Amino acid sequence: MNSYCFCGLALGKKYRSCAVNVARDLEKYHPGIQYLILTDEPRDFQDLSNVIAIKHIQDSIMFPYNDRRFAIEKALERYDMTIQIDTDIRLIKSLVFPEQFNNLDGVFGTIKNLKAHLTRYQPENIPYYEKVAQKLDIDFENAPYVGEFIFAVGKNLKKEEEFIYYWGIIAKYLEIHRLHGADGPVMGLAAAKAGLPTYPSEWSDMIEREFVEHLKFSSGKNKIQKSDWEKLKFRVAYHYRLNKQRILALKDFNFYYND
Repeated sequence: MNSYCFCGLALGKKYRSCAVNVARDLEKYHPGIQYLILTDEPRDFQDLSNVIAIKHIQDSIMFPYNDRRFAIEKALERYDMTIQIDTDIRLIKSLVFPEQFNNLDGVFGTIKNLKAHLTRYQPENIPYYEKVAQKLDIDFENAPYVGEFIFAVGKNLKKEEEFIYYWGIIAKYLEIHRLHGADGPVMGLAAAKAGLPTYPSEWSDMIEREFVEHLKFSSGKNKIQKSDWEKLKFRVAYHYRLNKQRILALKDFNFYYND
């Protein structure tokens, strides 16, 4: 298997605590493999020998989903492949890896047709995805969707760098138009634009079903409850990032605003 690491995003006290647990689980079940974390407080990880903790300030406007691209970018600067895994999980046994990981040259995980996925879960948002695909000359009808829970990205002649770049462009376009959902559709469009291959597999579904406990802090019964003060800070930060990105997007007015 090529050189690889795990990577993830841990912003906020609750997610940092979760990431510490993930790091300990990885040290137990995958000793010697590094876990690269982008976090707002790297000191929380200073006693964990298998963690590369990198300071990060949220870039995404509302939710930080699309900031995972920065973790993948940093990981691929150091390794041939990285496995991105949600922070709000606990490993219950060693993960198994498919043979394809020996020479992965693209995105591997739960890959579906993007239009079919959006038709089922976000039909009201399809026009926005179609518009940004049209602006970037992406074949929307055949573009993929990438499941976000766990997936792997391998290097491919710099196409992975284009993938990260277009991920950021597409995410900004959608967020400026107030689409703040998960990053799976964005990754799919970015991979299509970059020409980075996507490899569908039931591996990630099997991992979630049999190898981890998924706590799901962003939804469901374990959803994090915020105090009134935390809600206020969230709203202030949201409007600050929104206005900042709107101003920056004026540099390419036709792309972001001329529909």
